[in-house]
Amino acid sequence: MLAHYRAAAEASELTDPVKIHEYMLKRVTDVPMCMAVLLDLRLLEIVFMIRDSEKAGTHGDVPLFLTCMRFSLPLFAVTHATNYCHLVCDFLEWFRLASEAEKILFENFFFTKLSNNGKPIWADRGVEWTVRHIRMFMGHRVRQKNHNEVL
Repeated sequence: MLAHYRAAAEASELTDPVKIHEYMLKRVTDVPMCMAVLLDLRLLEIVFMIRDSEKAGTHGDVPLFLTCMRFSLPLFAVTHATNYCHLVCDFLEWFRLASEAEKILFENFFFTKLSNNGKPIWADRGVEWTVRHIRMFMGHRVRQKNHNEVL
């Protein structure tokens, strides 16, 4: 990601971030591949912000997460990721219409759980860690069916 920004800075021969951004926007109108790279860069920025929303604060940063969801909508629409558009819109609609009690529960209990170290983690990450821990002792073996056996 930094390599792309550095390449844009060197190609534009500018040092002002705003001017470099304007240069990148001008390039995307001339070169379609630049548009693909710019969309990827913006998606990466959102991914990093979502990652940060998990780790910030005592139970994560829900307002940052909601901002990321709003920022992602135009990218999903432009890239024709319609399933993600529906998913994000449904979530944002639920959160907007949720009662104060539901929001408190979401922010303090459902958005993240606390790890053994007292750090906030998403609940599904906790499940993944548990499964990984169990598999360390159980292995990944699956009993093969014997096709000659009568069921």
